[in-house]
Amino acid sequence: MKKEVIILLVLLLIPLASADLVVDTNTLNNFNLNDKISADVEITHSSDLSGFLESSINCGEYNYVYFVTPIELNANFPYNTILPGLPLTKDMMGNCTTKLKLKSSSNSILEESEFKTFTVTDQLNLISNINKQNLDPGETITLEGNVKDINENSLEGYTLTILLGEEEISTETKTNSEFNKKIKLDNKIKSGEHILKIKIEDGNENHAEQDFNLFISQIPTELIINLESQNINPSEFISITPILYDQAEEVIKDNVKIIIKNPKNKIILEKSITSESKLEFPLESSALPGDWEILAESNEFETEKQITVNELKSFTSEMDGQNLKITNNGNVKFKDIINIKTDSITKQKDISLKPKEYALIYLPGLFKNGEYNIEVSSNNQNYNFNNLNLKDERNAFQKVGGLITGNVVKENSTEGFFTGFILIVAVIVILLLILLYFKKKSKKKQSKSYEKELAAGKKYIKQQEKEKQERRKQKGSKLFFTAKKPTKEEASDFRNQMVKSMEEDKDKPKGKKGMFNMFD
Repeated sequence: MKKEVIILLVLLLIPLASADLVVDTNTLNNFNLNDKISADVEITHSSDLSGFLESSINCGEYNYVYFVTPIELNANFPYNTILPGLPLTKDMMGNCTTKLKLKSSSNSILEESEFKTFTVTDQLNLISNINKQNLDPGETITLEGNVKDINENSLEGYTLTILLGEEEISTETKTNSEFNKKIKLDNKIKSGEHILKIKIEDGNENHAEQDFNLFISQIPTELIINLESQNINPSEFISITPILYDQAEEVIKDNVKIIIKNPKNKIILEKSITSESKLEFPLESSALPGDWEILAESNEFETEKQITVNELKSFTSEMDGQNLKITNNGNVKFKDIINIKTDSITKQKDISLKPKEYALIYLPGLFKNGEYNIEVSSNNQNYNFNNLNLKDERNAFQKVGGLITGNVVKENSTEGFFTGFILIVAVIVILLLILLYFKKKSKKKQSKSYEKELAAGKKYIKQQEKEKQERRKQKGSKLFFTAKKPTKEEASDFRNQMVKSMEEDKDKPKGKKGMFNMFD
């Protein structure tokens, strides 16, 4: 909008040589671009005068004569003229001064005066505010404001532009100096500080701007696990990189808990690391083959991935004194034939080892005393041992034990313990069976002697009953009988049998009563 400022200038020239210049000016000192400055001029002189009236503006390096007009002054008669409105341009920005000169016909300066000093600016007055500055993604901002010119006059036409950072989110033309605007944030807006910029332009290159600092929250939206490989061999590293993303798919540097479980659902590792950092977990050579589970937890987010640990059948071989140590350094049972080869002899041993188990093979039990170069091979693996000096230092019992176990002694396993235990139990059982056999044989012999005595006793009683019956027949109805007196031979024989029975009873366990225990 163009505005024109009228300045009243009165020049009193009485007389010419000592003329006075009186200027009555407007009180405004600041103007926007495209505002106009004009003036009403009145000159009175005591005599007639012909010449020129000249008006100029000086704004720093910008000097410009913008009005010249011839004049004819009559004595004591006022001369009135209007200086045309001068539009203020961008070249005039800053502090300016306007001058008025009265010149003669010969272009000599008769009188001059600075009639106005002012400032030209392209700034408008903008007052605005927002309802909040700390926001979550997707929230709505309420923007209110009012815009006026440099002299607090309301603007009736301007463009309102709103930018978020470098992105323009709204532009519209307003006809009222007051405005109200709703701004909805993107759900995927980046977190952190943002600048909300309000721009006003009036079409005359005057403008106003105001900035607001917005702080956008970082909201977790996704948790992922990156693995360098999902098929891993024992003794290799599981490389895990968890990443927690926010609404703008940018990384949140927060803690993430990593849990590693083996195929038996046993927790092998539980550790917290920072999002986007790498965790390298070394697998043991005996790590269970199969599917392992990798879990990640952070900010109520959980995710999981699986890796596959491959099967590994492998062994290592080393010397442990006079023993060849075979270790299962794989993750499955090593059941194979171990070839132990010298320059001229090859021995084979059946080995069955669980992961981490090892067996000791006493080499002097396989080869004669002497110095050897030995090659150990199995499962496409080879180990060489040179200049081994073998000397059998076992005693006789150890040698017999070596024959029983085949010179292979397992250690670091329960199987070796149970093998030795079973061997001891077997020996004890054999000894017990032998003892029971001889004891049973002795009892059988005693049993036959007892049966013989028992038969003799029964025969004697039977004989006595028979003689008794005969005597009853001879006596008829008599109710008594007279026992036959035994002969000396019979009495002596019976006495000898009783003595023999009593002596045998002394050697029997307590509770035994000899041949007469039948009457118990």
